[in-house]
Amino acid sequence: MYHQRYDLNRKKEGNIEERFLSHVSHRVRTPLNSVIGFSKLLMNTDPDEQRTREFAEKIMDSGYQILQYFQNLIDLSELESGMIKVNPVEAELNHLLSGIVGGYKDRLGSDHSIDIYLMGNEKELMMFTDEYILERIINNVIELSRSHIDQGLVTIEYELKDNGYVSMETRGIRSSDLNGHNKDKQAENYEYDYFTWKAIQQLIEMLQGEVTSSSDACEVIYTINFPRKI
Repeated sequence: MYHQRYDLNRKKEGNIEERFLSHVSHRVRTPLNSVIGFSKLLMNTDPDEQRTREFAEKIMDSGYQILQYFQNLIDLSELESGMIKVNPVEAELNHLLSGIVGGYKDRLGSDHSIDIYLMGNEKELMMFTDEYILERIINNVIELSRSHIDQGLVTIEYELKDNGYVSMETRGIRSSDLNGHNKDKQAENYEYDYFTWKAIQQLIEMLQGEVTSSSDACEVIYTINFPRKI
């Protein structure tokens, strides 16, 4: 009986380890290949100034993707050990979102395969929340939207509900010429994003909120609801 339990635990640990390695491999390999590939182009060719900038932008964006993914793994570890604590501060939501969107536009640079926009939120909205945790959630939701559509448009829009909660919707809208992508690819991308999705869920719970998602062949929608004040 002891040996059976031991073998079962070893098998369970092996499955978890195998799944972890699979996720990390898929999520890191693609941007890392991009870093290496574009670095080789810079080294082995004589591109003009515009091409050099395009290559550098690709390398920077891929580096950020790798950094963000490992930050999610660190966040999950710290969440499980209770190291991350909520530290509410006063923050203005439009300012926070504009900074996030501006940062992504800088990363994307001349790459127009993905555009990102903050939609029609002109009024100032003061929050009392943990700005770092909220920023981590939004960045992750944008990254999931990008990975889902490959090419297209990412939009962010929010509204303040009567119950004092903010409902924020991030849409990843696939380019019209990519509408024919099959659902198998979408399911595959979701599997690759397991740890990112898990990090989002645990982080939003710390802000007393929740996150939902839906998708079809044309777009993916992530909706996060969280209180204006915690």
